[in-house]
Amino acid sequence: MNRLFIVLLFVFISLSGFGQSKWGYGLIFSPDAVSETNKAPDALVHYKLMIRYTAGANIIYNLNKRFGLVSGLWFSERGTSTNDDVGTGASYNGIPYSKLSIRNSEGYLELPVLLKFSSAASKRLSFYSTAGLVFSTILYEKYRQQDAGTQISYYWGYTIATFQAYRPMYYLATISTGLAYQLNEKTKITVEPNIKYSLNTLYNTTPASPEYHTHEYSVGIRFGVYRSF
Repeated sequence: MNRLFIVLLFVFISLSGFGQSKWGYGLIFSPDAVSETNKAPDALVHYKLMIRYTAGANIIYNLNKRFGLVSGLWFSERGTSTNDDVGTGASYNGIPYSKLSIRNSEGYLELPVLLKFSSAASKRLSFYSTAGLVFSTILYEKYRQQDAGTQISYYWGYTIATFQAYRPMYYLATISTGLAYQLNEKTKITVEPNIKYSLNTLYNTTPASPEYHTHEYSVGIRFGVYRSF
């Protein structure tokens, strides 16, 4: 990830001063609180919030002074922590759910397609909002399973099982609203509280696997640095 940030920063600096005034580009970073909702009424899994992040680069085309289009390329790490004590006496691989703890993180490559709106509040300060879709595909999964504090299994990578369990592409609706501050004629910074919610289920589901009927959501604060061409 350090190499990715260095490359993005190099591109950000090297593009300065080129192009047309309608275009802009920038870098974003968002710490995110992530969890999942399970719509199956008999599901055994309880999800907890985990702190993860999204980072990447955006390119902007300004339609006029207020509206614009935003796209780019993001990397997002998301995941969940489960504590499956549901009082049913059920077990997983011979281990009671009441003693089972699972933490997993997934890395995603994302393509945002957003509509931007901004409205000046003063000479340098403006209200700044975005809304649209994020197309997301999984890159890897990190997994740790524990029983009463003792690690049972751990792996990192992208396996055939991962490919079969997760959708190769899923879609998230996102909306943000915050403030933009104009540092100078070409550079501004943004702060945007934002939410994302998956429109389709995260996993390939079957009626026999209610625990996989989950929709992922996150709440974060997106920080951005943008420069106009």
